[in-house]
Amino acid sequence: GWYFLEILNLSHNKLTGEIFQESSNFTYIFMLFMDNNQFTGKIGQGLKSMRNLGLLDISNNNLTGVIPSWIAELPLNTLFISNNLLEGEIPSSMFNKFSVLDLSSNNLSGNIPPQVKKIPSMLFLQDNHLSGTIPDILLANVQVLDLRNNRFSGNIPQFFNPETITTLLLRGN
Repeated sequence: GWYFLEILNLSHNKLTGEIFQESSNFTYIFMLFMDNNQFTGKIGQGLKSMRNLGLLDISNNNLTGVIPSWIAELPLNTLFISNNLLEGEIPSSMFNKFSVLDLSSNNLSGNIPPQVKKIPSMLFLQDNHLSGTIPDILLANVQVLDLRNNRFSGNIPQFFNPETITTLLLRGN
């Protein structure tokens, strides 16, 4: 069977329907690319069965609902969910978990929780409806931070490491 498949690329097709509604037999999948399709609905709990998943790309679909907080419990270190129709607040656990996190171009709202202790080295939150102030921790060890076209206000955090940051984008707030 397909049980030991480690990389599955289903990108750039015209696949439809809801994703991860049932548990999968692909328990060894490490990288899963399902971007640029026509998937709809909420992110289903069947994703939890992929216990070795390190990278997930489900960007450029028509996914709706909120980002489930349990997604941070997966072994993922890279997550791309940009260009969907997701809404609501970003679970605070999302910031502590990933090396690369792309939630750009959704309908996400709320603020970035000030209690966030660690952030991804590459964080893409542009083109949402996020508001509030930018927590100092966001600039601590980040390499790339894109917060363009949101509703942030207040001062630009002064605490950042000039040795690590390569890109800081804040236009349109």
